[in-house]
Amino acid sequence: MYYTEWNVLVVDDEPDVLDLTKLVMRDFEVEGVPVNVHTASSKEQALTMIKNDFTDETGQTTLAVAFIDVVMETDNAGLELCQAIRHELKNAVTQIYIRTGQPGIAPEREVIDRYDINGYFTKVEATEDKLYTLVKSGIRQFMLMEFSVVQMMMLNGGIATSQHSAGMMSQVMTQRMHESMAMRSPDEPVVGVLIVGDEVVMNVGDLSDAEALAERDKYMNGDVQVLSPEGDGFVRITDRKTLFIIAESPNNPQSYFLATTHIVPTNPFFWFMIVASMRSLAMLYSNAKQDQPI
Repeated sequence: MYYTEWNVLVVDDEPDVLDLTKLVMRDFEVEGVPVNVHTASSKEQALTMIKNDFTDETGQTTLAVAFIDVVMETDNAGLELCQAIRHELKNAVTQIYIRTGQPGIAPEREVIDRYDINGYFTKVEATEDKLYTLVKSGIRQFMLMEFSVVQMMMLNGGIATSQHSAGMMSQVMTQRMHESMAMRSPDEPVVGVLIVGDEVVMNVGDLSDAEALAERDKYMNGDVQVLSPEGDGFVRITDRKTLFIIAESPNNPQSYFLATTHIVPTNPFFWFMIVASMRSLAMLYSNAKQDQPI
């Protein structure tokens, strides 16, 4: 949840199309985060940009959506680009939309059946409202997939170290959280603190453990928005900071996750996913501390 902008790539060999698309999308925002539109005029230029500009140090993509023309330097350049993104670069999360001015060359059903793309439309259909709808829906899907991958990586690290010691598990969780946040918000201070009971077990950002506990104490009884019947919820501290409350269960004490959240999802399911993943980490930590088998 730490992106400060959404990267969208428009690939087309017509300069007017690129300029007009950038103009139309100049004020787009999705879940409170602005869209940053990039352009490429050929398959090779697009591939170079995706490899160099939209891949972080962990190998994960930061490209949310790509609009790709079919006919560029060759009649199938756009389709070859789609194949390269999915198979050569092993990128399954960028949402790819084919946008073509010559639908007869690449019929919609044939393209959808053969290529792993997320949508198809003609340039005649490319109204501002259509682009807005596709950008917003595409970024939401990208956000869900990316978030799932990051949370799974953190859980894998927690599970792998939970049989050793609570201290080692805490170190690995902190490292994974730091990597995730640093890659997506390199120039902006962020906070990610997991508190299990009254113990800070993961702390990334500019707050000391004491400061994080003080913020928890200050806001835990604020305007809690409930996420589950068990008592999970969250408190919005500022537009960019949230305190998540993980209800007590037989496997973990009441826990908290204090986080910078540049994204402001309209769907509470994303908040619930954060709580669910942090509950899993809290349970793993509690078991590791008590030397109980998982």
